[in-house]
Amino acid sequence: MRLRAPAGLILGVVAWVADQHLTSELADARCDTVSPDFILAVGAACAGIAAIGALLSWTASRGRRRGSSLASFTALVGIAAGAFSFLVVTVGTVAGYMMPECF
Repeated sequence: MRLRAPAGLILGVVAWVADQHLTSELADARCDTVSPDFILAVGAACAGIAAIGALLSWTASRGRRRGSSLASFTALVGIAAGAFSFLVVTVGTVAGYMMPECF
């Protein structure tokens, strides 16, 4: 499957953007109805998506021991992007959970 190597890059960015838009836009537009539990649920789902992308890229890098250097590089970029997106989503979720609504 050709999209396993860049899966961390693709899914990581999708998770980061989804988390950012769902939590910050909803918290700003409807701060009285958005609960910290909603922020936590969205963050956990998006962090899971980023982690799945990083793991898919990691499995692609393990399967390409004698593959081309471009495929190995793409897999490593996917792992790094997925891990970084996981970190950003996790830190943003913790911050959003700790801040009061309508801040």
